[in-house]
Amino acid sequence: MTNVKYPEPPRQAGVKAGKAVEAIRDMRAQLAEHNPAYAAAMDLENEAEGFCRDVRAALREQRKAQDLDQAEVAALLDMTQSAVSKIETGEGDLGLKTVFRYARALGLIPVCVLQPDNSQLFPEGSNAAQVTRELQTAFVKETSKAMSSAVAEIARAVGEKEA
Repeated sequence: MTNVKYPEPPRQAGVKAGKAVEAIRDMRAQLAEHNPAYAAAMDLENEAEGFCRDVRAALREQRKAQDLDQAEVAALLDMTQSAVSKIETGEGDLGLKTVFRYARALGLIPVCVLQPDNSQLFPEGSNAAQVTRELQTAFVKETSKAMSSAVAEIARAVGEKEA
C-alpha cells in the first residue's frame, strides 16, 4: 500500500500536536489503508503541498539572495511584513497573482511550465514513475537556471559593448 504522509499544520516552536490532531492523523492513515481512492487523493494533496513548499522556499531564497528583509518586500507589495511572513511560511495565500507580484517585486520573471507527466508510462507508485517525475522536474529547473545565466552573460556583454 502507499506510504501516505499528511501535511502537518504550521507549528509554533515548542508546541506539540494535541490529541485531536493525532487522532485525525490516525483516522486518515486508516482511511488510506482501506480505501485506495482516498490514498491516491492524499498522495496528490501531499504532492501539491510539496510544490507549494518549493515555491515558497524559492521566493524566500530569492528575497534573501537580494539581501532584502520581509518588511522591505512587504513595502514593495503594499502588504504588511506579517503577510509576507505568512506567504513564506505556508500560513498565507499562495495564489498565482501573489506569486506573480512577489516575483516581480524581486525583479524576477515568473514562469509557469506545465509539461506532460511522463511518469504515467510506468505503473502508478512504481520506483520508475517516481524517478521519472523527479528527473523531469530537476531537468526543467536546471535548464531554466542555465538559460537564465546564459542570457545574463549575453546582456552584460551587449551592455558593455554599447557603453
